[in-house]
Amino acid sequence: MLHKGPIRHWLLIAVLTFLLSNLCLANQIKLRGHVTAVHSSTSFEMDEYKINDDTSLAEKSGKSRVGPGKPLSLRIGLELEVKGDYNRAMGEVKAQEIKILSDDENVAGTGLVENKASLKKDDRGWSGTLIADGEIFTVTPDTVITVKRSKTERKQLRSVNEASDESVPLSLEEIGLDTFAHYAGARQPDDSILAKRIEFEQDTVDADEAAARKAEAARLDYSDSQTGAGKLTIDETERDMFPCPEAQEYLTKVGMSLVPSYQRELPDSDPLKIQFRFFLIDTDTVVAGAYPNGIVVVSAHVFDVLDNEAQLAFMLSHEMARAVEKQAWRFYRYRRGERVTISLAGAAAGMFTYGAASLGTNVAERRVVADFSRQLETQADRAGLAYMFAAGYDPRQAPEVWRAIARSRADHDKRVFWSNPAQNLTRRSYLEAELNLRYAKEDSSTLEKNTPEFKSAADAIKSARQRGKSKAKKEMR
Repeated sequence: MLHKGPIRHWLLIAVLTFLLSNLCLANQIKLRGHVTAVHSSTSFEMDEYKINDDTSLAEKSGKSRVGPGKPLSLRIGLELEVKGDYNRAMGEVKAQEIKILSDDENVAGTGLVENKASLKKDDRGWSGTLIADGEIFTVTPDTVITVKRSKTERKQLRSVNEASDESVPLSLEEIGLDTFAHYAGARQPDDSILAKRIEFEQDTVDADEAAARKAEAARLDYSDSQTGAGKLTIDETERDMFPCPEAQEYLTKVGMSLVPSYQRELPDSDPLKIQFRFFLIDTDTVVAGAYPNGIVVVSAHVFDVLDNEAQLAFMLSHEMARAVEKQAWRFYRYRRGERVTISLAGAAAGMFTYGAASLGTNVAERRVVADFSRQLETQADRAGLAYMFAAGYDPRQAPEVWRAIARSRADHDKRVFWSNPAQNLTRRSYLEAELNLRYAKEDSSTLEKNTPEFKSAADAIKSARQRGKSKAKKEMR
């Protein structure tokens, strides 16, 4: 017969062990991301994290960036900053502090017009729907519509109308694919935006931008045209081409399938048409980037880390969206009036490269990039999802790109952008929220996830790499 003393003793040890193990598993964590699922007013998810809050989010809105005491209802897509105790085993966070970073009543941004849909103008004003910046806008007679005209436009209007250019109203015919929409509005339950204000501006190219575009023309110098080995020079930056014609051909095929229809349908002579070209380059890290003139570069290492063709499609479409939305020129104009010198090449390197966030830029420049680039990144994500979906790819693979590359960098340099868990969560959760909001009702069973060509291209790259190593060994003998 066992004595009660030893039983109590072992029971106490077991309980203490359990409590200590759970204490070890719980640690303070700070998360910034978007709500991807809502279970109740105090229970929600941010991608892989389950958040439990003891008080309502509305009561915590006094700590938000959108103004003290302003209640906001919990919804998918809401951007939050959460601090609390994280239980790694359960994947749960007991929130101690929540800051609301989104403001549904004051949504603002800039993007090119993609479709003016049912937009019309009558005696009451403007009404209908407009698609720009990857967003759907509802326009009513209460929406304030203005136009920002360039010096050239104002001069032309004055010569034709012999009156002040301010007296010439905006016409529907003036709104096209080269028109920027600067907007402000309120987010609606269906994720559309009720426009309070829209200012239209025609895209114009000044002398500095024209010179920069010309400088970014690609020059190829083949050392071996049969294998594709050689140098690619863009804007005085020289890159090594990866010698694998099969993978190069495959990359171009996938890339061209992602060109949005409104771009593809433009005649080659149209100055608005972007002549996309895709190049497979040889680097020591994962790189994918785009230039304003449509040149897209992708490192061969991409095929080592991505799992399928749909993931490659998102990576390409995200970068292509940067060119379509003229992000480099917007960044250039954004900074043009301030006392910080940023070369266009430096800005492009900072914004258009996955490998590192600040190539060749100083501390002040990096601060500016951080201030403006978040809007550009989410814009490219929205447009990238639309491009890949229109091309028949499963958009659910988009956030998997972040997971795949983060896994590949886990044991490498922690300073690399992709290895930053906080940055990874912000971008991944944004994509997950967009999927839940815009693509949840789509039948993904018919959408492309992978093809044998993806594996063939990856195998061809490995073979080319092996041939290169063998050749190097022979040359050393």
